Amino acid sequence: MTRLSRRRFVRFAALSGTVGLAGCGSQSSDSAGSGSPEPTGDGQKPGSDGPQSSPQNPRLVEKLVAPDGEEREFFGYSADISADGTTVLVGARDDTTDDGETGSVYAFDRGGDGWQQAGKFVPDGASGGENVGDALAVAADGTTAVVGAPDAYGPNGTDGAVYVIERDGDDWQQAAELGLPTDSDVESFGDGVDISADGSTVVVGSSSISAPADPTAGSVSVFSSVGGNWQLTAMPGDDDVEYDDGFGGYVAISGDGSTLAVGDTLTSTAVNDSTGIAYVFTRSGDTWSQAASLVPEDVSEDARFGSSLSLSEDGETLAVGAVQDETDDGFDAGSAYVFSTDGTTWQREAKLLPDERTASDRFGTVDISGDGQLAVIGAIGANTGEYEAGAGYVFERDNDWQQAAEIVPDQLAEHDGFGGDVAISGDGTRALFAAGGDNEIGPNAGATYTFDL
Repeated sequence: MTRLSRRRFVRFAALSGTVGLAGCGSQSSDSAGSGSPEPTGDGQKPGSDGPQSSPQNPRLVEKLVAPDGEEREFFGYSADISADGTTVLVGARDDTTDDGETGSVYAFDRGGDGWQQAGKFVPDGASGGENVGDALAVAADGTTAVVGAPDAYGPNGTDGAVYVIERDGDDWQQAAELGLPTDSDVESFGDGVDISADGSTVVVGSSSISAPADPTAGSVSVFSSVGGNWQLTAMPGDDDVEYDDGFGGYVAISGDGSTLAVGDTLTSTAVNDSTGIAYVFTRSGDTWSQAASLVPEDVSEDARFGSSLSLSEDGETLAVGAVQDETDDGFDAGSAYVFSTDGTTWQREAKLLPDERTASDRFGTVDISGDGQLAVIGAIGANTGEYEAGAGYVFERDNDWQQAAEIVPDQLAEHDGFGGDVAISGDGTRALFAAGGDNEIGPNAGATYTFDL
């Protein structure tokens, strides 16, 4: 999976209310589907009477807010969940701490029928304006995570910093601060981050960093833990990367650490202008080789293809979001694509679209389960109840990809941010939908909704 960077082209504002659910039919433009299931889902919490949770009937567990939250913290700007669904990390990139508006990361553990806070991370020596928690990802066992702070002053003068953090009892501690050599031309290091399942490999993206072909085109850095020491081991790139393409703003690594996906969201291709590209790299030792460059033949101009990425545990299934794709439903309706490989060639498997959609939904923020059989997708601009309130979706792979459920907050204000980031546990049993603009505590304080599937 990937944890999104600040270059998500989203807007947050106020939100109010609770969450309800609506089940939907099936939709995959590359498959015939098999009919629409009956509407399901009632938003009941575990322990209450009602149907059991499932991908067709996601059940709201709890709406998480920062216990010490204040307005404009954007709690939920980023979020991730461990493989077994028992640990959640939520980024609040504008959180005001004792050191100023540093940003922070909150941790929660699942206990009984709900979630309890299990620590809060603020980097050592943090200062205002660093945007800690702009991007984050957690390893499979929920004890190691990586956190991006793209506006921090990092080691060796790096513009941006990335922190590896580890669980220590009921708190999280900084284990390492990652940076680049002093001769690197860097901006916004930590735009995108991800971590392998065992926590031994971290990938860091920056949309403005030294690349093989152009000094400001963007690139990706791979770090490996060797005897507890983190070392820069590779900087995969593509020779066709050009200035301001956005290469590296979005990244994902497979659970087994063998496959890497990189979004290049502004690149013009033979298909259209500024469609975007998703690059796939595979690993042999510490050497990464480009395996594919993916561009759907039906993606629109300015689609931002590659603006969300998620890989399965084995690296054989890749989901790619195109949040500004202009479909038959209108401008910026958005879409998500699924690709798979036989070990040699990558093939398009499906184009995922929600059953009910309109222009400016910006559908396409995506994460997939470890086995690649489930996907959760956000549509931050969907007009559900209020203008651009947002919506969430669950898709299931059963021969063909089908929409299993739609998740819709009930009482929403404009520009909620619901679905701005999404995550699904590796075992596919739990999901998160972030709402960084929620106003329960104050305007744009933020929230993250947790569901059992």
